[in-house]
Amino acid sequence: MNRKLAHFFCVFLVLICSVECLAGDEPRILMASLANTGNPYLEKLVAVNQQTITFLDKERASATGLVESFHGSSLYYYDDASKQYYPDNEGILDQQGFTYDLALVVMVYALNGQYQKAKHILKVLEQNFSVEKNGYTGLLNSYKINDFNGQDEYSLEIGIDGDRIHVGPNMWIALAALQFNKLSGTSQFLPFAVEVAKWAYNLPHYVMKDGSRGAVCMGSGWGPDWSTVFSTENIIDNYAVLNWLEQIYQAGTEMERRVFTAKGFGLKKIQEEKESIKQWLLAIGFNREYQSFNCGYNEFGVDKTKALDTVSWGISGIGPAVLASWGIDPFKMVDFAEQNFQVYQEIKGEPITGFDFTDEKYKDPHRPRIIWWEGTGQMIVMYQVMADYCRQLGDIDRMVSCQRKAMQYLAEMDKMSRMARLPYGVLPYTSIQPKDTELVNTFFYGWEIPRGKNGHWVTSLASTMWRAIGSIGFNPLVSEQTTIGMLQDLNTKMWAKLDTVSQ
Repeated sequence: MNRKLAHFFCVFLVLICSVECLAGDEPRILMASLANTGNPYLEKLVAVNQQTITFLDKERASATGLVESFHGSSLYYYDDASKQYYPDNEGILDQQGFTYDLALVVMVYALNGQYQKAKHILKVLEQNFSVEKNGYTGLLNSYKINDFNGQDEYSLEIGIDGDRIHVGPNMWIALAALQFNKLSGTSQFLPFAVEVAKWAYNLPHYVMKDGSRGAVCMGSGWGPDWSTVFSTENIIDNYAVLNWLEQIYQAGTEMERRVFTAKGFGLKKIQEEKESIKQWLLAIGFNREYQSFNCGYNEFGVDKTKALDTVSWGISGIGPAVLASWGIDPFKMVDFAEQNFQVYQEIKGEPITGFDFTDEKYKDPHRPRIIWWEGTGQMIVMYQVMADYCRQLGDIDRMVSCQRKAMQYLAEMDKMSRMARLPYGVLPYTSIQPKDTELVNTFFYGWEIPRGKNGHWVTSLASTMWRAIGSIGFNPLVSEQTTIGMLQDLNTKMWAKLDTVSQ
């Protein structure tokens, strides 16, 4: 049986294609290659992606091409200073596009062959990257999607997150630029990606005990002194970008290498930065007790908050084989996530399963355990990455187990989509519906969960994009897409069984 499963897996990978598209190759539209196969599972995921594209086309702003991150948000905003709610004329989060979310949109558009729409978003953000903002360059965490501010053709209006410029969202845009290049068969946005990596290289870095250079700080903007705050999640994003750029430099064309030379950011700096991140992650980021990553480092020292995305992105962004070579067991990280973040609850009398932002200890004490749908989508991709790692190890039983879990949580996301009944089958941000004037935070120290208008569900762009990405086994953090394609026969049987249960 194990040999048969391995055979099916290899055959299916060949049938589906690996989206290995270097500069100069003909562009390949992944979703088009999955259509008309006669496979019920593949037809279902193609339908999900088509529905997602319809949603994006409806929501994108005609002038900027950007898409709002949340739709249908509360008409009341919360003032932390007065601890009061104040009414507004429009939803407090409506018409706001968060930079990280927009990176996911670029990837989903590109995966579906909608290159011009993806390209438009990247061009707008590329122009805004170099615009000075209170003495800093880089992309803001959020922008208003409606129109430009009138200063020049591409200058966007500042969004609800103010002048915050964080490393993570900027790295995700660099990843989106690199994914666009690969999927469309161009090198158009390589200079942009290199510029983002160089920008982070020049930001303040953690100083290790021996005085050597550690990982990059979180950025700048209102709030704490972000130059002294170090986020494991952001640092993993940075590693993923650097890893990809290193591959391009070593295996790319002479023309591509000239981009690095022109930007003054060559192989030596890339490798130096990767090594600095490795040392920081092993000395500060990794928690030997938990056998997983800490949240980061701040003015109080190491932040041991348990956060789901340090696991999902740690495995997907660094890679299980690399983690293992560092002495970190990726299987123990998966166990840690399942033991600490997995949530079972009921919505409208129906059981549903997913993952919380954090565990019972570090969550907002005023809320129950909830399902974070964006994070659940990230875990789906992580399971698919682990399945491929197990295949490489020859561990077919664990490979099948990881794929089964990925399928299970995709079925749970489908179930939530049906229950929420939002337009185009989109997903909400979490499994709860905060009231207009109800403050619910993710962690004990803040980060408010979006509130819906009249207590209704709020459309979440990130949750919806991760569902589309996870449905095809696409890892947005890496170049090599060996996880694309599943065990065709096995997945069809799994999906039929899970879909029947989830009805």
